[in-house]
Amino acid sequence: MDTPSNQGGADEQQAHNAASSAVLDAFIRGYAVLPGQHEFTLPWQRLTLGRHFCVHAHPKTEILAVTSGPATLCLVGRAYDLDTGVTTAACARTALNEFQHGGIEAALKYIAYLGGRFAVFIAENDILHAIPDCHATYAIYSFPLNGARAFCSHWMLASEIAGLAPSAEIAEFMNHPDYVETGGKYYPALWTPFANVTCVFPNCHATFDAAAQNFSHQRFYPFEELPTRSVASAYPEFADLLTRSVNLAATGRVALSLTNGGDSRTVLAALSRPYADDAFSFTYGRLEALDEGSRDDLLGGNAVAFQARIPHRIFDLLKVDYSCDFHKLYSRSFKNGARFPSLARLYFDELPHDCTIIISTVGETGTVFYKKRDKLTPSPLSLAEKFTNSSAKNHSFILDQFESYIDYLEFFPENIYNFDWHDLFYWEHRNAKWAAAWYAEVDMTGFPIAPYNCRRLIEVMLSVSKEEREARTLQRMFVQEKGLAG
Repeated sequence: MDTPSNQGGADEQQAHNAASSAVLDAFIRGYAVLPGQHEFTLPWQRLTLGRHFCVHAHPKTEILAVTSGPATLCLVGRAYDLDTGVTTAACARTALNEFQHGGIEAALKYIAYLGGRFAVFIAENDILHAIPDCHATYAIYSFPLNGARAFCSHWMLASEIAGLAPSAEIAEFMNHPDYVETGGKYYPALWTPFANVTCVFPNCHATFDAAAQNFSHQRFYPFEELPTRSVASAYPEFADLLTRSVNLAATGRVALSLTNGGDSRTVLAALSRPYADDAFSFTYGRLEALDEGSRDDLLGGNAVAFQARIPHRIFDLLKVDYSCDFHKLYSRSFKNGARFPSLARLYFDELPHDCTIIISTVGETGTVFYKKRDKLTPSPLSLAEKFTNSSAKNHSFILDQFESYIDYLEFFPENIYNFDWHDLFYWEHRNAKWAAAWYAEVDMTGFPIAPYNCRRLIEVMLSVSKEEREARTLQRMFVQEKGLAG
């Protein structure tokens, strides 16, 4: 008697496993907050969030929910309290307690000063609040869905959930010959590749009332005037906050991105010794065609790593290979609006997966990113001029977009006290639109976290004079004290 073959079943199982793997390799460390009745097809974790919503999270997404009475708080990512040293779970409980006793204003003031990389959602009865971390490093994208409102981590995920096609108008601008950026393009103002998908921006929060079907995006920061301080007065607090933030961020196996720049050198100087046995630093460059800046980063990064006695690796940044297996995974999550595919592949190929990747970004909020400051107040034209040096800054559709941006973020002089609007524009726009997309690409490999993403630390940096900030005097004093000065 012939024995029946199970080859067909094996082939089907292999195909199923491959399909499941492809699904799980998309939107790594992603999440979606959706109306509870909406069907979500990805095989992710699912948490109930209040009466009307569910949170769906990729298996690698770090997520927790705490409930008390009618209120539930969901925290995606990692948070830490620099005052008490407590981390994510305790931070979530405290934030919910603040919400219950003082409402959304009290919760915002507590969450605003947490360090880490996270997104917070609070649901009570018909109301849902979405709150980003200090620089919105764990992106929150918002979009309409079946008469309600939804939030998620990737704009491509929003497009899949809502069945959205890329906007032809936005694509036309991004490909316009007048829009030229040698450092790489990114989307201006409220735009993403998809119409009606936009950010919840830093220093703002979003609220959706499911009963009234009403969505709002409101500024909550600055809370008050920024004090003016001398370097001598600010330095002890800067050194203390940076040290605490770096070491609370450095959990698990740590890989620290290191260049010859002052920000990463300062972060390394703050990392407590002895280092964990498997901790290391790394620098990358396109080795076949090193320019002067990349060469300085490689040699300088290696030299400071040697000074600090931390292992250092140098990685070769290859050109994009659209045929490689990695790019097939990458393109599902970042098909439109890719940030840096070759660097994302380098991280994926060279770094230990699921490690903590320390990145020294967002510090430029405190060190004068925009040097030219000749406009007293923000206007559509002044924002467009900071967005791009190309002639695209004068196009009417860009000016219209930045007018909408000013309204959406309530970016009016009376709302920002004595803060310089140039600092806030870098903080809120460039980080939400340029940097956050990069962190999502790094999520494919490990958990990226920026120790400078701490509001109290940024406030201390902003409190000293523009000249001292531009000279990075606080950072220079710190690395000098720690013996890592160049």
